[in-house]
Amino acid sequence: MKVLFIHSSGNNIAGSEIILLKMLKHLHPSIEKSVLLPEKGIFYDRLKQEKQQVYLSSFKGFYRKKPVSYLKELWTFAKVVREIQPDLIHTSTAGPVQYAYPLSKYLGIPLVCHIQCPYSKDDLRRYFPHKATKIIAISQTLKDIFDPKYKDKIKVIYSGIPTPNLNRQVMRARILNQFGLGSEALLLGILGQIIPRKGIRLFLKAAKQIVSELPQTRFLIVGDEKNEHGLMMKQLSKELGIEKYVIWAGYQTNSQEWMAGMDILAVPSKSEGFGLVAAEAGAVGTPVIASDVDGLPEIIEHGLNGYLIPVGDESAFVFYAKKLLLDEKKRAQMASQGKQKVQKTFSFEKSMEGIERIYSELLPSVAFKGVQDKAACTPS
Repeated sequence: MKVLFIHSSGNNIAGSEIILLKMLKHLHPSIEKSVLLPEKGIFYDRLKQEKQQVYLSSFKGFYRKKPVSYLKELWTFAKVVREIQPDLIHTSTAGPVQYAYPLSKYLGIPLVCHIQCPYSKDDLRRYFPHKATKIIAISQTLKDIFDPKYKDKIKVIYSGIPTPNLNRQVMRARILNQFGLGSEALLLGILGQIIPRKGIRLFLKAAKQIVSELPQTRFLIVGDEKNEHGLMMKQLSKELGIEKYVIWAGYQTNSQEWMAGMDILAVPSKSEGFGLVAAEAGAVGTPVIASDVDGLPEIIEHGLNGYLIPVGDESAFVFYAKKLLLDEKKRAQMASQGKQKVQKTFSFEKSMEGIERIYSELLPSVAFKGVQDKAACTPS
């Protein structure tokens, strides 16, 4: 069975790219996988490093705004897809559907669309992901953005979360040593893209209040800060007078090791389709303070494995951060609950089996060993 994955960017590594990398690595070995990207870049390089089969074809146009450009790109796109001869096309975001859908109809093969972030109604009309044969939403929240008439073709399959056996004390000591910190330091971290919707501004403004009471706290920011927003946030930390308390660790590939070394992970995002880092933190036993938005409440149960705050509520963030930083016993309880939540709800095996089951339904002649009869996704 040949599956062609189509992704909308070759020059970014964030949640959707990480999920695609995991699918390529862990889906059943009988599936012959290849990836089509519109450009080269850091994600293209990562795929090549992992010895994945990668093709290139520009598909950046938009059929309504630039119909001539779109048709030219569609022609080239079609030539590449015909060369690959897939049995099934799987887009990892909604954007490529405008190219993949006409090809899937022409070739008579199924099209699966993965929805991993919130889309507005205008975006849904623009990209028409509902045209796919099947839609995978990575949270119930993302399923609910669609018109109810499409509910029968949408399955909620949570992203599978690996549960590495990491010693949190060892990971914590590694961070402390790397940055010359004493054992009394408390690590409140944030990890991911340094972009406006991730809530870095709130994180830094809250830091100013927290250090006035807990000066041993250090605010660890893991992500590439060399973009425009990152430079603005560095300047903000200077203006707030907290520069010496903030640690910019840069982009790191071993994200769960960094999360395991934190006392608390902050996810104060303005929007999150699922909130992959929150689930990954739970898997390694790090409690989370997150915004009560989109898919995050499906991961964080308030007071059990973390705390939820209203979007943009700096005071609530400060309150719960201080509460947890001062209560080591509560952090340990939340760590245990976080691991249980991930193992029960976000199992890697369930996620892969759920995707494989969809492939089997669309191509009944193909069977996968290890796919269990029990549902691999949430009721939908």
